[in-house]
Amino acid sequence: MLIRPHDAPIDTEREWRDLVAAHPFGHLIATGAGREFPVVVPTHVHFDGDRTIRLHLARPNPVWAALRENQRCLFVVTTAVAYVPTSWEAPPGTPPEWGIPTSHYASVHLECTAAITDEPNDIRRYLADQLATMQPDTPFGDPLDPAIPYTAELRQIRGLQLAITDVQAKFKFDGAEPDAVRRQVVLGYEQRDAPGDREARSHLLRRHPTHDQAATATVPGVRIDVVRVNVSGPRPLGPPGSQVISSIAKERVVAARLSLTELNLEGDDQSGRDVHGGVDKAVYAYPSEHLAGWAADLDQPDLPDTTTAPFGENISTYGATEDDVCIGDVWRWGTAVLQVAQPRWPCQKLTLHRETAAVGEMMRSTGRTGWYLRVLEPGVVDVAGPIEVLERHSAAITVRAANDAMLDRSLTDRSKVEALAVLDGVLADEWRLPLVERLAR
Repeated sequence: MLIRPHDAPIDTEREWRDLVAAHPFGHLIATGAGREFPVVVPTHVHFDGDRTIRLHLARPNPVWAALRENQRCLFVVTTAVAYVPTSWEAPPGTPPEWGIPTSHYASVHLECTAAITDEPNDIRRYLADQLATMQPDTPFGDPLDPAIPYTAELRQIRGLQLAITDVQAKFKFDGAEPDAVRRQVVLGYEQRDAPGDREARSHLLRRHPTHDQAATATVPGVRIDVVRVNVSGPRPLGPPGSQVISSIAKERVVAARLSLTELNLEGDDQSGRDVHGGVDKAVYAYPSEHLAGWAADLDQPDLPDTTTAPFGENISTYGATEDDVCIGDVWRWGTAVLQVAQPRWPCQKLTLHRETAAVGEMMRSTGRTGWYLRVLEPGVVDVAGPIEVLERHSAAITVRAANDAMLDRSLTDRSKVEALAVLDGVLADEWRLPLVERLAR
């Protein structure tokens, strides 16, 4: 695979791992020995977040013979595929036909060594791993339990473990183009909204963030997907003997709709309203795009699939991150209308929830904070989503920029802090007033 420098991973390890963890479907390619063509098998897999892939396939599959001939193989994941037409790529001020059309995509090629197993306990473990990945909230029984009707069919499968020995990863998202062209492409994706466009746009903005790109990423009409909704009341948190009361361990909602008031979602409550909750923190949203990265960073591979919300979020979203969402953006969710109020500044309860002291500082330093929303119009929300962006705030200051400003204690970028400090009634006072005080010193 041709990988130009501007298409190579930004982070040589985490970026490809995040992509494979988020898209556990690809093509297994076994060349065998002396064959005219390789055997190619499209399949779901379980990726452990590091260097191992596990899967199962039917015994009649021709790939087994090819793998016995040659245990070396490839597993390929390709996603975020989107066509970019001529007009989007044309330099600003030039005729639309002057642009060079292209395709955007992310592709990871994993060179592997295969190990085949017919051992029942191995097959049981591989199946359990895959089922936990693909249906984390749906119960499943022991795959080899004779009381389960499909057990007989499972005797017709084999297990396969792939040890990853080398990686080639390509993220082709206009890495060599100027910002002005990228802005046109982002806007084109948002207006077209065809299959693959949202994911391609997200990759483009993640790899090449600019102030203007972020400002276009939440234009009116853009939809943000709801992955899950979580609520909880106050309950004990932490080890026995040193417990505190918290509502951070929120659990997935199974109802189709919930009412949303100015203070919280139905079934949700906050403990310690002086620092948690209130009108500017009625709802906490967190991008699901970050979860695979957190699983690797914290060495908690089960983090994306936990029964409780990993970071105490009310909404797990897909399609917008801190680089896309702006302070003051207005959303419609069901019949309710919400407004982005501030990033999150994590407290000690997140440390207890995730059982690691590093998580708070990591959240602040990486900017993977999520954001709080106030409720402008109470209503009834659809748990399955989607969320529609009604209005992009004219200041166009992203959640990430707001977090960076709070970290900028020496005012190295004074203009950014000043731009946030004047957003009275938009940026929550909890975030704005410290910035005002900092400017006055």
